[in-house]
Amino acid sequence: MFASKTTTSAICSLQGSLLTLAILTLVSFTYFSLKSVHSPLHDDSYLATANFPDKSYTASNFIFRTSYTTSQRRTFQAVPKDETEESPDQFKAVSRDEKEDLPDQLKAVSRDKTEELPDRIKPVLKDEREEVSDQVKLNFMAETDELSDVYHSPEVFRLNYAEMERKFKVYIYPDGDPGTFYQTPRKLTGKYASEGYFFRNIRESQFRTDDPDQADLFFIPISCHKMRGKGTSYENMTVIVHNYVESLISKYPYWNRTLGADHFFVTCHDVGVRATEGVPLLVKNSIRAVCSPSYDVGFIPHKDVALPQVLQPFALPAGGNDVENRTSLGFWAGHRNSKIRVILAREWENDTELDISNNRISRATGHLVYQNRFYRTKYCICPGGSQVNSARIADSIHYGCIPVILSNYYDLPFNDILDWQKFALVLKEKDVYQLKQILKGISDSKFVSLHNHLVKVQKHFQWNSPPIRYDAFHMVMYDLWLRRHVIKY
Repeated sequence: MFASKTTTSAICSLQGSLLTLAILTLVSFTYFSLKSVHSPLHDDSYLATANFPDKSYTASNFIFRTSYTTSQRRTFQAVPKDETEESPDQFKAVSRDEKEDLPDQLKAVSRDKTEELPDRIKPVLKDEREEVSDQVKLNFMAETDELSDVYHSPEVFRLNYAEMERKFKVYIYPDGDPGTFYQTPRKLTGKYASEGYFFRNIRESQFRTDDPDQADLFFIPISCHKMRGKGTSYENMTVIVHNYVESLISKYPYWNRTLGADHFFVTCHDVGVRATEGVPLLVKNSIRAVCSPSYDVGFIPHKDVALPQVLQPFALPAGGNDVENRTSLGFWAGHRNSKIRVILAREWENDTELDISNNRISRATGHLVYQNRFYRTKYCICPGGSQVNSARIADSIHYGCIPVILSNYYDLPFNDILDWQKFALVLKEKDVYQLKQILKGISDSKFVSLHNHLVKVQKHFQWNSPPIRYDAFHMVMYDLWLRRHVIKY
């Protein structure tokens, strides 16, 4: 009987142990199952709510980068931390919250859409990240450095400029007498050089389209240069221009869609300005790209474009990095053909520190007296004159002499893009009486800063054929590109 009780007790003890083991096994199984279900490696909702201090998943010496396979399941790639530190900031991953703060150009896009983006802002895909060459990184850094603080917004300019190069299209009206319209001078020199360079370059550029339905703007190829050469009077030129514009309106549907707001023409001296003044629908409605930054000739800043007048070719190379050679304080030579010039000459022509001459110095080659004055002067005075041109400003910039704008009405070339305060002095006409004191009050360090910035913008005031990036032609096209935004139809 004692043996029977012992056996029964052992059996009960064994059953209790088995039950306990079963319960523990069930609890363990449930625990690990739940942990697996909520693993961050499989649950996208966890990724959406998790808050990682360094915006990455860190374990030991590895950072786990997320990506998508063709089945759209999230996978991870372990990459040594040392490698991630070598990647430039624009290639690093950002959190979802940070993505909302990014401009549209930099947000993640699909593979198909990356083909539409310029190379400088395409996202680097996972399988391409390791193939980014050192040269690409250097090019990016060089371009970023190049777009320095002489611009109002360097990054906006860089991105918009790239978009302009990719998308901007201009339709050129094919009609017109080739002896009168769309005429490029045989020699691109003198006061009509800027107009001639633009006409030549627009015809041969990537911006031209033969499909008007693809055009952002329409170019009216009016050139008064040839008409003036034939001895045509201003009155007759106005009649010719008016009849030509009326013929375009009646023959094509494009003008009437916007009443000419998406049309533009180019003229770079007082001849073209005076010839078109008698055509109100052209002056008031369309975009005028003119070498006339003066408001008193009907220039409308938000609509029109100030074209830089450049008398090319320059007789001497560009000035720069030569501040120690600039021993003269200020320079101006010209005729008294405006009120401000009369005052300038009267107040300062006998001064020993300001080189002010009331006689025009010939620009012709030979002794190159005029050009050499720019080389040895710190500040070149650019007063408004009777004619609508700004060649003296471009001369000053080319030769490395800080332009001093003396006018109440100038709308300077590329004023929407360039911060003129960084490389020029813009003064009111009343400041002419304190001109010497103002110039002498500028510190040496400020002068050096102005000069260094001036050298950076020289390329924007240089015409080339064929054109090159950031030169005068491309800057004018960029100004036109900015004005397309006000046109909706």
